[in-house]
Amino acid sequence: MNDDLECFARLYVRRKLAAAGVELPERDLERLVRVARRTLPSEEDAGNPPSDPAHAEETHRLTRFTIYFRRADITVELNANTGEPMAWICSQLAQGNTPASPAEALRVAEVAAAPPANAVLVEHGYEEMAGEPVFVAHWEHRENSVPVERDYIRVLVGGHSGRVFAVQRRWHDVDLNPSMR
Repeated sequence: MNDDLECFARLYVRRKLAAAGVELPERDLERLVRVARRTLPSEEDAGNPPSDPAHAEETHRLTRFTIYFRRADITVELNANTGEPMAWICSQLAQGNTPASPAEALRVAEVAAAPPANAVLVEHGYEEMAGEPVFVAHWEHRENSVPVERDYIRVLVGGHSGRVFAVQRRWHDVDLNPSMR
């Protein structure tokens, strides 16, 4: 492998990531450099690679490519009949360094939950989960002050990030008309 081309590939990838505002661990960066190196033309095709990626187009033919990589695990649960999301969780969103006050966390949770008019907030506050602070907001479904079993909305807000990282919604419309069941 050509050391100059390897160096060029490394500079090119670093410049593209910096322009996108992305910071990667060294292991992931090495993987991207290998991909970039494979897509750049060989010495026989294009001559010697330039030392400065800003002038690459003068002496090199660049091949455009898109790099995709996983940033976080996201789990989504969908209703099989309607396709409506019932729950989702992305633990990466809980990480951060901007803690939220309980009032701000509740506001963020309400926006994410969008509780209907017959939802009653029964629990809200900070709890500790796996050693991390998490704001929990829990709404119950009530019809005429009677709780509807197994209907709820639960939202988790990261204590260090102030962002919603999980929503669970179990909700159905209650038929209040008497009928044979």
